[in-house]
Amino acid sequence: MVSQELPSFKWLGQKAMLLGLFCFFITKSFAQVSDRDFSEVYKSIILKKSRIQWAAFDTSTRKEDSTLMEETQLLLDDLNVFMEEEHRLNGNGKFAFSGNETKSGNLFKVDAGISMDKGIYPYELDFSTNLQTQLKDGTFQENVSDIDISFDFHPIVPDPGKRKKKYEEKIRELKTEMTQPGVYVEEYQREINKYELKMEEPATGNGLWLENYVYAKRFSDDFLGIDNNYAVGGGFIFSLFSKALTDKGIKNRDEMNRKPSYELHGGDLVRCLQNCTPIHNALKLSESELEIISKTRTRYLISNRKQYSKFRFSFLIGAFYELEKTTLNQLVNFNQVDTTISHTFSPTNTIRWEIRPGLVWKPKDKYKFKLYTFVNFPFDNFDEVTTDGTLTDVRLDYFMDIQTSFDIKIEDHFNVGIYYRMIYDNAPNSLILTESNGSKLLVLGEKRRDSFGISLSFDF
Repeated sequence: MVSQELPSFKWLGQKAMLLGLFCFFITKSFAQVSDRDFSEVYKSIILKKSRIQWAAFDTSTRKEDSTLMEETQLLLDDLNVFMEEEHRLNGNGKFAFSGNETKSGNLFKVDAGISMDKGIYPYELDFSTNLQTQLKDGTFQENVSDIDISFDFHPIVPDPGKRKKKYEEKIRELKTEMTQPGVYVEEYQREINKYELKMEEPATGNGLWLENYVYAKRFSDDFLGIDNNYAVGGGFIFSLFSKALTDKGIKNRDEMNRKPSYELHGGDLVRCLQNCTPIHNALKLSESELEIISKTRTRYLISNRKQYSKFRFSFLIGAFYELEKTTLNQLVNFNQVDTTISHTFSPTNTIRWEIRPGLVWKPKDKYKFKLYTFVNFPFDNFDEVTTDGTLTDVRLDYFMDIQTSFDIKIEDHFNVGIYYRMIYDNAPNSLILTESNGSKLLVLGEKRRDSFGISLSFDF
């Protein structure tokens, strides 16, 4: 027998927090570079630069050293700003109020929401809450409320250093084999040249195709008779990001891939820092520092693509544990009289699957269109059966939540949004009643709710 006492959202939050922390430590073990690692390198290089500026240079290398330091400083400053913004807590809030009064009655409505997020890549933490309430003729009623906490992370994080080391190892093997008598030297040299060219090519792997997530959620919906619904779950998101970027994404990418003033190693500043023997490396960067710079730049470029890609197609699949308490309130013709049927069902708990195809389209930096279609269904028994021994109703048990929105950025911190949401329950709770003449009456809960509107929100 299921207890009538549903667990608090605090309990769900604790479970989600444990899952989130576990995923966070997994992500940290695979991340290119931590914030602390880069911060230490950044401060170290700034200190080196300040010392070197007071030292005497050989006149033949002064210009090259100065150029190297200036261009390296520009790169590091951009990366430092990125790291600060990447993990800054961002927020968005919205509020709407309306009131109506007559001599016989009144109706006041409040619609408010707030969302906060931290990070983009390789992990992202999101929190959002929405509330819709009304006060009608002195009676307070909460129509819809949502609280959602989620943690997303990319388990596959490319390491640019491994790719470089793999090619360097292959080149060393080929050069060793070249010294053996009787080998075709020209063929080996062609292979060496091929791998050297591959080292100059930018890495294409980014790991954005796979994302894991965990979440805790609580919501209520008076329209559908859902008093309380708690869920804790997780799963996988498979995504395809377009290579086409918005104008801001292109600008960010080009600035991060800036070319040095000297043409060495394909005009790549980081590659030149790693191998510029013709230039006196006044900064004396260690192999470890160079590796951290390279990894941080790779992280920046991947994050930039995730944030400013024009198209994203995704498919989510996961499972969640659900606890729900519902009430049926329907006006029906019972015994030939319009009667309000009200019945509170015992709380239920179950495991359900969830899938979600999704589309995000961002043609310009100021416009974003999102379409997500969530569908969840039971873990094993796909039919919901209601019977009293005489009348039996069988329905395919699935729940659908379609969310779509189009946001327009007016100013840096103000947005106008148009949204539409449709929630559909194909197997709502139901009752079978017996009328005075002995006939049976099937009473179904509300199956569908549509909501739409225009919102004005602000970022902070």
